[in-house]
Amino acid sequence: MSFDLDDFMAARQRDGDHAFLLACLAWMEGGTTGLSSLEIHASLEVMARYSLLPLVDVPRREGARRNIAKAARGFAEVATPASLDFDAPADGDVDDLAVAPWSTVAGSFGRALGRPQTLRALVARVVQQVGGAGHGQILMRYLLTADPHLARKLLPHMQVFLRAYHEDPSTEQGAAIPQLATLLRQSAGAIDEFLSGIPQASEATPHAGIRGVMARGQAVAAPVARELGDEAPFEAAATACVAAARMMLTAETDLEYGWSHCLTLSEAAWGFVGRGDEPDVAATVALSYVAGFVATLGFPGWPSLAAPDSTPMRIAALRHALASATPEDAVAICLAASGADDFAAQAWREVAAAASNIEDAHLVKYVHACWRSAARHPAAQRIFLAAATRLLARWMVR
Repeated sequence: MSFDLDDFMAARQRDGDHAFLLACLAWMEGGTTGLSSLEIHASLEVMARYSLLPLVDVPRREGARRNIAKAARGFAEVATPASLDFDAPADGDVDDLAVAPWSTVAGSFGRALGRPQTLRALVARVVQQVGGAGHGQILMRYLLTADPHLARKLLPHMQVFLRAYHEDPSTEQGAAIPQLATLLRQSAGAIDEFLSGIPQASEATPHAGIRGVMARGQAVAAPVARELGDEAPFEAAATACVAAARMMLTAETDLEYGWSHCLTLSEAAWGFVGRGDEPDVAATVALSYVAGFVATLGFPGWPSLAAPDSTPMRIAALRHALASATPEDAVAICLAASGADDFAAQAWREVAAAASNIEDAHLVKYVHACWRSAARHPAAQRIFLAAATRLLARWMVR
């Protein structure tokens, strides 16, 4: 299936953003029988771009919407009807579904959305799974907060991820993200101690498989974990995401692809804290991702988070740094934004608009993950803003 992009854009130019999204997803709702990178990630790119639209200024809105339609078209051109019926009734009761084969989970997921107890068990289960490169966690976040019309169109794509778990033999054998008995306290010293104690791989491997990353995370996280108080899960997940964002600020160019995954996956897990049956599962997942990525990609070291006194906090300066391909200048400007709420808001709009007009799925997903992280952890906003800006600037250098 395909459609003419120009005709589609012309027909939808008067649609509001939500109606435009539904129209794009309508081209994608046939599902897919394959599990290529495009087929797995298309829905995530579409949703990340849509979620950033409120930050995009009017002159760049058309380009941002066009990139949503391009991602939808790319999927539609390879999609074929899915083989599983996601509205099929559940096979067994709540307890059975919590441990059922993934084929049964995929067939029952639509009904589980209306059964809170079942859904909590499935959330905990999906969050822990490495199948589908872990990205099913991100889509589940979108699905759980979607309105009924949008949820209906996202369900087939969630089914694709669940089928990915089903078709992955190691997943059937319990290849889940490891559970840590205890987690880190949220403090700069704890993060430094934790990451500096992780054994490094013999050589950096930016494109290592997620299962390999998590296996290393299991090996290095448990010995250095610490006891937490009542707020432990949220604080531990926040710690993981701050650490992942700080890594981006000093990552070598050839490692940025890998580090973008570290935050997008950790951030998705963070959003599930308290949603599953076990309160610490999601925080453990977020922390383990960071541990695994550090062990796999190497530890690039911490950046200085103090911007030079002469750093201007002006949107004009940020735009100039981005246009002149000077990533470190752009980062310094964002790091100087602490306490400057008006500038930070303008900077987020600039970064989101620029990223939305670039055809790179991992960039836009990363910017959106940084934006959501900053909303949940305002005290670390300038770190997340700087991390999003650095990846954007490094992309523009290329």
